[in-house]
Amino acid sequence: MLCGLKKITESQIPPPSQVYFCRLVGVVREGNGLLGMLLSWIDKKSVLSKAKASASSPELRKRWATQIRNSLDSLHENDIIWGDVKGENVLIDKNDDAWIIDFGGSYTMGWVDEDKAGTLEGDEQGFAKILELLE
Repeated sequence: MLCGLKKITESQIPPPSQVYFCRLVGVVREGNGLLGMLLSWIDKKSVLSKAKASASSPELRKRWATQIRNSLDSLHENDIIWGDVKGENVLIDKNDDAWIIDFGGSYTMGWVDEDKAGTLEGDEQGFAKILELLE
């Protein structure tokens, strides 16, 4: 996760207006060890789920799909893989914007095939399932 967040910081992707994903603000160290990471604050209202999508208007679901697609494209243009693509790793904020969180390090069965985890193809496979969730 730290490597993905570091790449986002180094790539200098502009702040949210069209792309929404958490960003590394800083790290907390003690000696040579890493104690924690400071991430940008996302004023979360909920996570993306089938129930959340079903209770939302078609216009809002389309907006979320577009925001996630634009954010994912921005990551991929900078050689960054989301890695753990699933609805629970999309936060919906108080403004009803969809934010990508949790970069790399794992995969969730049922969202991405294990052999595609951590790859561009895996990200696209997971995104297709998010689109199904939003239908």
